[in-house]
Amino acid sequence: MRLASCALLPLNDRGEAQRPYNLIRRPKADDRVGKSIDSTANSQSGRVAELTLSMAGLDEPHGIAMIKTGLYRLEQLSSSAKTRGFFGGTRRVSVTLYEKLDGMKEAQEWAEQILFSYCDARGIYKRTYACRFDQFDDMAIDRLGQAFPASRTLTMHDIGVSDARTACDLFHKLAARFPHLNYYASDYEPSLMMLRSGKGRTVVTLNKKGEAIEIVVPPFVFNLIKPENFLLYPVNYVVFLFARATVLRRALAKYRAGKIKPSPLVLFCPAARDLAASDSRFHLLEYDLLKPHTLPCRVDVVRVMNVLNSSYFDPQQLSIAVGHIFESLAIGGLLIVGSNDAAGSEVRGGIYRKLSQGFQELAKSGADHDAHRTIVGFAATQRDGV
Repeated sequence: MRLASCALLPLNDRGEAQRPYNLIRRPKADDRVGKSIDSTANSQSGRVAELTLSMAGLDEPHGIAMIKTGLYRLEQLSSSAKTRGFFGGTRRVSVTLYEKLDGMKEAQEWAEQILFSYCDARGIYKRTYACRFDQFDDMAIDRLGQAFPASRTLTMHDIGVSDARTACDLFHKLAARFPHLNYYASDYEPSLMMLRSGKGRTVVTLNKKGEAIEIVVPPFVFNLIKPENFLLYPVNYVVFLFARATVLRRALAKYRAGKIKPSPLVLFCPAARDLAASDSRFHLLEYDLLKPHTLPCRVDVVRVMNVLNSSYFDPQQLSIAVGHIFESLAIGGLLIVGSNDAAGSEVRGGIYRKLSQGFQELAKSGADHDAHRTIVGFAATQRDGV
């Protein structure tokens, strides 16, 4: 279960053009906003026309801009000004650069920029910011201190951690209070594969299922799940059709024939991977909240931040997710849930205790979050035997 350490923005909802993303000023956007308008990368043929008419987003110019290139080489990340397209809009930074950022100037800001525009095969973004939940985490730690003695072993599962930088923040705080800590940090699709061809210039990025997520065809970077608004960028549209029909098909054929060896791409941040390698109490996992938990035991605490949102899950899926969380918790265990916008903004969340047949709310922050009613209304179908 443990990962080896190593092992779109088109017009906003008001129809207004926004200024390009500034690496110093963090945008007020959800960590993981939006759902895919296409189920998988391999089911996109025949839907490009629908996509071009339905896409709407941020940072695009008014009118036809013709062309927008991407950022796919590390030397292109010399300045935040590089993210601004010649004709306006924000240039997409390839996810393939993520693992190359360590040690460079403003590496954290560039990592946030990459994850800001990257989304997984479900169409969910992995947006995150360091120290995002500091005040809420402090409240949660105080509540944990009241519920559990510091001398006991505390087992925690932190779900949906994106690149796990916020998990690192919380782990260090908790470890100071609970020295016997077992901390599991998990995310959906934290590892990808890169297929390089054409002397390494062309890169196709796949998930573990073999679904294509991104294609780099210099000087363009295409996300296959959240394509650009091709009505604004007709040149991109033409190249995208070629890349999808020819470059992607050839790369996949060579990969399946064993002629291309994939390179791993891990989206957990270097700090999290270093921590997992150096501290046996911290573990990195892949986990899908819509599936039953696979941890070796029931846990004392489950933390789910910016995940249980109505923008990601319909009511039935929220109920399934809450049911899986309930089954993973020991009796008396705590569920910590919350969502916010930019780092430091108020968290809409709560802390709940698991009872034999449901959850009891213990503490609240801000307004009700999207999953609150589902959690307090949850009733176990059979008595918990733990």
